[in-house]
Amino acid sequence: MTVLSIDIGTSRTKAALYSEALDRAHLRSCPTRAVLADGTVDTAALVNDAIEAGAAVMEDAASGGVDAVVVSAIMGHALIAGSGSVFSARAWNDRRCAAEAARLAAAFARSGGEPGRPVGPELLAPHLLWLARHQPDTLAAVDRAIGLKDLVVREFVGGAPGATPSTDLSHRDYALLLDPAGAIHGAVLDELGKAGARAAVLAPIAEGLSKARAAHTVAGALAGPAADRLGIAAGTPVVLGSSDGTAAMYGAGVLAGDAITVVSGTTDVAMASVDAMPENDPAVERPAAPPVPSPAEEGLSLNAAMTADTFLVGGSTGSSGASLSWWRGNFSGPGRSGDEWRAVPPGARGVLVAPGFGGERAPFYRGHRGVVSGLTLRHGPAEVERAIIEANAYRRAVLVERVAGVAPTASGRLLAGGGAQDPAIEAIHAALFPGEYARLEDDQLTLAGSAMFAIAALDGGTTKERDVTLVALARTVRGRTAPVPVEASLREEYGRLFAWWRERVDAMFDVADESAYAGIDGGQL
Repeated sequence: MTVLSIDIGTSRTKAALYSEALDRAHLRSCPTRAVLADGTVDTAALVNDAIEAGAAVMEDAASGGVDAVVVSAIMGHALIAGSGSVFSARAWNDRRCAAEAARLAAAFARSGGEPGRPVGPELLAPHLLWLARHQPDTLAAVDRAIGLKDLVVREFVGGAPGATPSTDLSHRDYALLLDPAGAIHGAVLDELGKAGARAAVLAPIAEGLSKARAAHTVAGALAGPAADRLGIAAGTPVVLGSSDGTAAMYGAGVLAGDAITVVSGTTDVAMASVDAMPENDPAVERPAAPPVPSPAEEGLSLNAAMTADTFLVGGSTGSSGASLSWWRGNFSGPGRSGDEWRAVPPGARGVLVAPGFGGERAPFYRGHRGVVSGLTLRHGPAEVERAIIEANAYRRAVLVERVAGVAPTASGRLLAGGGAQDPAIEAIHAALFPGEYARLEDDQLTLAGSAMFAIAALDGGTTKERDVTLVALARTVRGRTAPVPVEASLREEYGRLFAWWRERVDAMFDVADESAYAGIDGGQL
């Protein structure tokens, strides 16, 4: 069995072939052109990015066909009209709905409703409220809201939105539209009513989300121009898939259930799988939504896992690797090797950073800008670079602490992803993680996770049988980890520095609040 896995990231789109044993071959990469600086998405370019990377793999392999195609993409959504045309598509870093997110958060607090996650502007519900306030005619014409990955799946199978399942379970949960019973959240309805929108405008959107299915489901068959451009036979199964952060978690083996899994990359994601005992009709094959109460007060999300009666608890930070890349891209000029930060001692000589230059998400959800604090004339780019690296690790450690509080059976700590490949950076992370610490060598976890979805989908059989395959693949991944030793002296040093950073980070978040910059730079970045 061979599957083609494609991942559309914020800056790069990658693709590779995977065997049934999850062995990777013919990895190719190209720039992502679809995601604009303000977080809006060029939908035609999104499809082209996926096809360009996938076609490069197929040309490189020169081996004929594959057994399935699967796509992941960055978190975001697209609003679709009844005719199938796309009104708008936006990625997670579009911040235009920050005010609406704040209104919804306050509405949930007043009503005592449980949102199941922190309310941020990247979610679907704040976008719908923004439309109700600013573009009500557009909202009235929206028929469906799907993930960015679903746009590509739709083009691959050559059909309108109704030709494929609306979306996957993870995207449904991140919409912030449906409560555990499958009804529209009362807090959302209240705020839409205040904006002059009728509840009926949300009915078709909610209906589409209620039909969400597991990522390891065949969505349709490859058809039309997409098949020709990819160089793959028409009729090849296209698997539903999920967003990139979700796929990466599965690629790191989160379903094995024995560890909190941290995937380090453009942003960092930490999650653990937990069993739940929701009071559902036993005739229902899968829970409609996560049970309550959720860990939202800890700045975490609770999502239905792709396997029945299992949930994933955790969250995604703001920009981490992206903030480091931004700094290096702008300040690592001629004459700098990029390794100068390694000569700076722990603590970065007193420089502190709040690293969410694109806005803070889990676990803090505070501050819309980054902050660099403590600079003096004796500091240079190397100190700031080390401070960013350390702040990324500190924030990740807080996130892991909070996940551990609601997933006590996940005793291990696993770090994976592109940000875990530098031994010096990894040593900082390891020093902040108590207990057993392990590393997963694979740095293409999103591709691997999507491949797992495709392999399980091709197994056929019942949903339960496909779930068993997905869990078995997770255990295969866990068998490829290696323990990482941590020096006691380094752990002691970073324990002290971590406490120092935590005492000061709230003050940095106050400085980073977007309201402080109103009227200064022409609006939100």
